[in-house]
Amino acid sequence: MAVHGGPAARDALRALLTGGAPATWLHEPYLPDGITADADGPPTPLPPTQGYQADATYAFDPATAALVDRTHTDALDDLGAADLRTYRARSVDLTMRGGTTSGVVYPLAVCEVARRLRVRNVGGASAGAIAASATAAAELGRSRLAAGTAQQSPGADAVAQGHVHTGFAGLADIVAWLTELDGTTRAAGAAGSAGATGPERYRLAQLFQPARATRRLWPVVTAVMRRRHWAAVPLAVVAFGWRWALAALVVVAAAVATTAALLPGSGGGPGPRTLAALGHLGSLTALLTGVVGLVVQAAALRSARRTRARLLERPGPQRRLLEVTSAVDTPVNRTALGAWAALVVGALAVQGALGVWRGSPARSLLVAVPVSLALALLLALLVGYVAARFVGRSEQVGHGLLSGATRADGAPRPVVTWLDETLSELAGQPGRSLTFGDLWFGDHPCDDELRARAAADPRARLVNLELVTTDLTQQRAVSFPLPSTAVQRERAGTTLHVDHADLVELLGDALASQLCPPGNGVHAQVQRRDGSWAPITVHPLPEPADLPVVLAVRMSMALPVLFTAVRMYRLRHVAGVRDDGGHTLRADGAVLHWPPDGQTDARPVAEAVWFSDGGITSNFPVQLFDTLLPEWPTFGLNLGPHPDGFEHQDVWLPEDWQSGLPPSVPVGASVLGLVGAIVDTARSWRDTAQTGMPSTRGRVAWVRQRPAEGGTNLFMARDTIASLALRGAFAGARLRQRFTTVSPGAEGSPGHDEVRPSWERHRWLRLRVAVRALEEQRTRLTGSTPAYLPLLQPGAGAAAASAPFPQVPKPLYVPEDPRFGTEATALLTRSASPEVVRAAETDSPQPAPELTLAPPM
Repeated sequence: MAVHGGPAARDALRALLTGGAPATWLHEPYLPDGITADADGPPTPLPPTQGYQADATYAFDPATAALVDRTHTDALDDLGAADLRTYRARSVDLTMRGGTTSGVVYPLAVCEVARRLRVRNVGGASAGAIAASATAAAELGRSRLAAGTAQQSPGADAVAQGHVHTGFAGLADIVAWLTELDGTTRAAGAAGSAGATGPERYRLAQLFQPARATRRLWPVVTAVMRRRHWAAVPLAVVAFGWRWALAALVVVAAAVATTAALLPGSGGGPGPRTLAALGHLGSLTALLTGVVGLVVQAAALRSARRTRARLLERPGPQRRLLEVTSAVDTPVNRTALGAWAALVVGALAVQGALGVWRGSPARSLLVAVPVSLALALLLALLVGYVAARFVGRSEQVGHGLLSGATRADGAPRPVVTWLDETLSELAGQPGRSLTFGDLWFGDHPCDDELRARAAADPRARLVNLELVTTDLTQQRAVSFPLPSTAVQRERAGTTLHVDHADLVELLGDALASQLCPPGNGVHAQVQRRDGSWAPITVHPLPEPADLPVVLAVRMSMALPVLFTAVRMYRLRHVAGVRDDGGHTLRADGAVLHWPPDGQTDARPVAEAVWFSDGGITSNFPVQLFDTLLPEWPTFGLNLGPHPDGFEHQDVWLPEDWQSGLPPSVPVGASVLGLVGAIVDTARSWRDTAQTGMPSTRGRVAWVRQRPAEGGTNLFMARDTIASLALRGAFAGARLRQRFTTVSPGAEGSPGHDEVRPSWERHRWLRLRVAVRALEEQRTRLTGSTPAYLPLLQPGAGAAAASAPFPQVPKPLYVPEDPRFGTEATALLTRSASPEVVRAAETDSPQPAPELTLAPPM
């Protein structure tokens, strides 16, 4: 339902952070007077004595902590039936959607889930990758707090500087810092401080600092983000260097000279004439600028009023639902509207006064107006040309504005540095970068065998974190952590390598030097754009367990244009050129090679591989941890706009019996709106379709946002961030309440029974869906199996595997086990009776899913 907005959002957030007051609104609708909602039973309030910033909020009792703090493979091997049921009942997986600054939704949602559940698998893309990594680190930190092995947490002063405590309380610290409530007392029940009440500090925006090569362009972007469009043009003129600024001055000087030559000569010589020319030119330019700004602001205001009028046309009771929202109207800066109007009036007054002074108002206008229009056109062409020139050479700056680790003089920590330190502090190891191996093993000793098992099997990891990025070079989604180096070589023939200079821009010098130690570099060569070759030294990525989590996060959150893409390399050795039949090609008797002979030496070729935002290929990877028959639920936290008619519904958690179609997103009336809808559909259709499937939609919570919330809005007000964070808390509370209802009086017992009707219903749906999909696949196999059975006869498979090309040195994919043929034949020839087929299909949840073979990410 609806969530607080405006100053009330920070008041509600402060109460949740510190505790001391019942937070029943998280479990009951927040509705205006006269509107009620049907309820299945009385709401269950949150414990009033603990807040999100208290470690005790997330602490399990010792017996339960010892039970759940183990890998799934350990649980299957060692636990009895009762303990295994509790282990499963206390487990959850999480996936989160990307959305840049919309990620402020996730911390308190995770805090709510963590009150009762242990996160086993967590993943996401883009901004969801940031939240997923923080969740994994906090889960590790909770385990260390319970074991007493967490290192010293920062003090209150450090928290006010953006540092956090260990565990899930640290996630609440992040929200408090972003909303400028970091002065709030962490003691349970304390009223705390209201935080900053002065000007906005925009702490979220402070984390985003431009790379050195784009530092002068960044003010243009921030001016647009803050809707200060009047400043964008002059900033753009200066942004590309003094030569282009000088060219703009030449254009202005030429316009002044032209105006001075054409103005009437009465009234006192060249000095006054030039002064009048400057006055006319300046006033007319201000007039044109003011008119354009006034039109744009007026159009926005008109659109806002029409939107409000359309919303308030609802019938009487339904209209009151809109009263609970804090931003029914489209945000319009009325101060800016008045400023534009004042600029127009002032320019007209100056123009009239100059005309009277020169004795020819009509001729003055006829001269100054065309010159001002020409000036505006020339400046626009100049800015457009320089911008196009910059875009054409964007590879030189990594195809983006922000590297993530570049820090301006006197500026706070950049986002990647802040994230690296935050993950370390959440995990209870400040001062040491968090690696995937830390999440997999915690403080448990591990040998090579355990490392290899954890790299191959996520079930052998204490906390499994998976982040999605996009390989633009091979046009596919990639999931980090990658497989072990041996598996990478088997699949792709090579591993990924990095250049130290690139990593310095992405992660900072300290972490780059750690990943690129002296002595493990590989001397290679890279082809330039002009076709020439240059030497380069690259370093192989470490084994997955040793890879810093922040590097994978940076690769996943590389939002196009905003962040620079991540460049890595694959090594290719000089190889012979073959035709499509596998035959070697020769020229004048000599074997053809690539790279061509004589242009390179014997060093391998470093082929650039560009990685960009994970949201390009899978912005909401809700399927990451799905199995046909899951042992515990996977919660999804999704983002989206308010559908028409549901503007009051800030959080939506559909039931499994509700429509299988996701909420509709209106297509814009302009061509840009159509293009945006096409792009969003192309990159998200699979994720969107998955969220509407039976047994999926009931575990995905939608958090709705308005146009000025989330997205690339770096300059969100602290009240807006607080409102978004509250929506996340609401969504997390709803998910936890739906799937974990504890039987009364049984809390604290490690083997207590769980009354979870929603989870039982969910498992039943998953069973129906799985049986239907398996039966449909079996039916298809029944018709095609006879054509394949001859291949399973002794010797037939080996002959078929080596048949196509004589150049193949040995038979491929021939199993060594002689039982393969017998067992495969038995598997393919098993069948069910028609009665079983009808039973599987009768009243099956719709739409029926398809069981297919899909490549790994």
